[in-house]
Amino acid sequence: MILSSDLHAAGQPIDILTLSEELGKRRSIDEVGGMEYLSSLIDGVPERASVETYVKLVRDKAHRRWLIEQCDLAISKLFDNSCETPDCMAVMEEAALRVRADAGLKTSHPAWEIVPEVIKELETIREMRGLIGFTTGVARVDEATTGIRPDEYWVVGARPSRGKTVLGVQIAATNAKQDIPVLVFSFEMTRRQVVRRMIPNESGIPSFKIRDPRLMSEEEMELARQTGYHIAKWPFWVVDPDGMKASDLVAAAKFHIHRYGVKLIVVDYLQIIRGPQRDLKERVGACSNALRAIPKTENVPVVALSQLRRLEDENSIPTMADLKETGDIEAHAHTILLLYRPKDESNQWTGLDQIIVAKQREGLVGSEDVTLSAKRLAFFDRTGATQ
Repeated sequence: MILSSDLHAAGQPIDILTLSEELGKRRSIDEVGGMEYLSSLIDGVPERASVETYVKLVRDKAHRRWLIEQCDLAISKLFDNSCETPDCMAVMEEAALRVRADAGLKTSHPAWEIVPEVIKELETIREMRGLIGFTTGVARVDEATTGIRPDEYWVVGARPSRGKTVLGVQIAATNAKQDIPVLVFSFEMTRRQVVRRMIPNESGIPSFKIRDPRLMSEEEMELARQTGYHIAKWPFWVVDPDGMKASDLVAAAKFHIHRYGVKLIVVDYLQIIRGPQRDLKERVGACSNALRAIPKTENVPVVALSQLRRLEDENSIPTMADLKETGDIEAHAHTILLLYRPKDESNQWTGLDQIIVAKQREGLVGSEDVTLSAKRLAFFDRTGATQ
C-alpha cells in the first residue's frame, strides 16, 4: 500500500494526481476503493498545484506512447520481413536515445544563453567590496578561497581532536553573527554543547570556565548571560539528530531553506550519518553525494566535516589521500580544508597549526598559518593569535 511518506521521501507533492499515479504503478488503486474514493479525500481541501511535477508526468506519458508506437512499428516490420534485423534494432536504439535526450533537455543550455550569465556574474563580483562568499571565520583562509560561495560544497577534514568541530562551529557562528541564516546538523554534540562552544569566543571567558561555571566570578557569569542573550538573536538553528539518514538530512535542510531562508549549512560529521550501506566507505560516499546536491539544486552551500584516517605518526601532515579512505569525498567537494596541529616531544600542542587548502576547483592550493586557541575555542591567524 502506498503511503504519503513514500511520496514525501521522493520529493513529490502529495495530491490526487501523484497518489493515483503511484497506486497505478503498484496496481493497488482498486484496493483503496478506486479513483472515486481518492477523489473524495480532497473534497473541500484547497489545491496546491505543483506544475513541475505534473509536467514530468505528462512528459513521461508522451515518452511511453511514442516508444509503444516505435515498438509496434518495429514488430510489424519484423513480422512482414520488410526490415532487416539490424535495421530494426537501429530504429529501437534511436528511439531510446531520443527519449533519453528529450528527458535531459532541461539540463541542456546553449552557449549563447550561458555566456551572458557568466559575464554578468563576473561584472557583479568585480564591483563587490570585501569577501565574495561567506566567511570561514579565519581571515587568511578567506583571502585564499574568497569565501564559501552559494553553489559550493566544502569539506573540512581532520584527525580526531584536531579541531574540525571548532572550525565548523566557528564558521556557523561568525556568519550567523552577521545576520546570515545558518543551519547546523550536529551528530556528535547536543544543541546545548554547540551553543556552549560559541560563548568563549564571543565573550572572552575561558572555555574551561564555561565547562565548569563554578570557577566563574559573578562578573563572568553575568557576561555569559549577556552573551547568551546576544547569541539568541542570531538567525541560527541546530538539529542534533540521533541516527538520522542522509535522505532525512536533505529533507530537513530543504525545509529550513524554504521555511526560514537558511543560507549556509554545516554538517558535523559525515562518518556518523546513517545509511543503508554496510561498508563505511560506500556509506560516506553516498552521504557526501547527497550533500553536494544541495548547493546545486538550492544554491545554498554545505560545509561537511569529515574524519581522516588515523596514522601511527600523529604529526604527519594530512593529505587528500587520508580523506580518500573515507569515501568519494575528494571528487565531490569544490574545496577541501585539512587541519594540521602538531605536538611536541611532551605530547603538547605546539601552536604551529595550519589550515591546508588541499583542493580548490577554481583557485590555488596551499597552507595558512593559524593557531587554535584553547581559551577561545576558535582558530586565529597565527600572527594575531589569541591564546
